[in-house]
Amino acid sequence: VHSRLEFVWLAPHPPLDLLDPRAVWVPNGEDYYGGINDRHAVLPRQWAEVYLRRWEMLTDGSVMWIDPQLRAGAVRNGVALQDENFVAAMLHHFRLPLRRFPAVAFLGCCRSSTAADGDAGSSSAPRLLRSCFSKACVTRLMPSQRAVDEACARAVASLSSSTTSSAPASPLTSSTSFLSRRHADAADEQLAPRQVPSTVLTGKYRSEVELAVQHALALSLPGAHFILPKRRSGRSERLGSGSADLVISAPTEHAPAFRALWQRLKVRAVRKESPLLQWRLEPH
Repeated sequence: VHSRLEFVWLAPHPPLDLLDPRAVWVPNGEDYYGGINDRHAVLPRQWAEVYLRRWEMLTDGSVMWIDPQLRAGAVRNGVALQDENFVAAMLHHFRLPLRRFPAVAFLGCCRSSTAADGDAGSSSAPRLLRSCFSKACVTRLMPSQRAVDEACARAVASLSSSTTSSAPASPLTSSTSFLSRRHADAADEQLAPRQVPSTVLTGKYRSEVELAVQHALALSLPGAHFILPKRRSGRSERLGSGSADLVISAPTEHAPAFRALWQRLKVRAVRKESPLLQWRLEPH
């Protein structure tokens, strides 16, 4: 396992028994400059000799024939000479299969991520643990488990009462499916009041914090868990294809509560629901 020490984890790491032992598993997101996220990786011991030798590849000159720009003898995009690009080039060069899982961690601001669990990333932590790089930090809220449970209970009760005399809803199998108008209307102010018990989080990068919060919020829903979807038949495996990426599966009945809570957390309306979140039809 390769991981940044200042990671703040909002949910447990995906179980190792769900991860294909032949692949390099990396959290989704933060693929800067056209590369691959370099902050965390779980890989088999046979690939450690490659993945964990990146510094040696730089010092012994191996990078000159691994990086495509350096190999061509012409650097036309200097921004694309970052570690994320090196990770992508290395995986491609050595033909290491890449798989992704939903990110549930983010880089904390300065020393906040090394504080005690109760203080990590919290605005209530001692000043020394949260003042460094404060101008570069973003702040987001994570609803408490009690707030999530109460919102889900209200959503289920609302859906039950609204479908008593109606035909069963069609199954929803992915995050891109739309709930019926009746179900969508249930995700209103009553499901998630503006003032809900929450933990204040601070992190270095807005997109990383928001993605981790979204995935952690989804995993906190009753019945939610990581699953490994079946491969699509007739398609060959390729680097980063996503054909066997780990996803979060959650009962459809909790989607209104999730979206109502999530709307309270989003700062920009353009934020989309994670493609690694899937909704499944499940009896109440």
